Amino acid sequence: MKQRALLIMLAWSMLLGCRRTSSSETPDAGTPREAVRDVVDAGLPVPAPAPSAKRPQTREEILAANAAAEKARQEWINEIPAGFDWKNISFAPYVSKRCGSGPAGYDPKDDRCGFGLDIPTFLRKSREQGEGGSRDFGAAGVALFVSASPYFEPIDKDWCFKARSATIYKRYDTWCWQSGRDKDSIFWRKDKLGADGNHYIVQIEYPAAHKTDMDPVVTRISATWHQPLTDADKATLVDNYDDVANSDK
Repeated sequence: MKQRALLIMLAWSMLLGCRRTSSSETPDAGTPREAVRDVVDAGLPVPAPAPSAKRPQTREEILAANAAAEKARQEWINEIPAGFDWKNISFAPYVSKRCGSGPAGYDPKDDRCGFGLDIPTFLRKSREQGEGGSRDFGAAGVALFVSASPYFEPIDKDWCFKARSATIYKRYDTWCWQSGRDKDSIFWRKDKLGADGNHYIVQIEYPAAHKTDMDPVVTRISATWHQPLTDADKATLVDNYDDVANSDK
């Protein structure tokens, strides 16, 4: 009996000691726990936590996000630069000494590849870096895409797929080109499987109303597009892939 009484007294003393210790501690002002307790004590509803940004997950959310991204892209492409003149289009060389190097992505030490071509100076270069050496350009309704990415054996039979709107389509063992019209725009594209193990692409889309103005532009791009870069090219050409002088701000 005495032993039981002693145990009860010991439990009460420990409980009172814990209460005194907790009441003597000063809580940090503004902590979430104290803020919520103050609100509850005042009889107010506890505010719900702010919603955090999340990636689209449902089909509707994904479609809405894709539509928003495409709308922004079209606005960027259709913007007309100040002083732009269809009759006076100048060019500048564009060189990329990079490309994808397999599943691990781009390796800055891998100089096996690269490409170059002359690009109209009115086109702005996107800041987003794509896979390997890919890059988008756009302005005045003209969209240009260039890319270099590795291909693997065995080669996919659809490595050069034919677009629905293609009216001209020529395919050979290691390269192909196609052209066509979709509503009010014309597209032209070339693909090449390089001996260096990379799939090179150049594609341009432009308003059909300016076909006469763009014909010499497409001819110039096609004539100057060379890939992969030779050793002489790598030694003399300047890689301006990351040059943001003519990038969208």
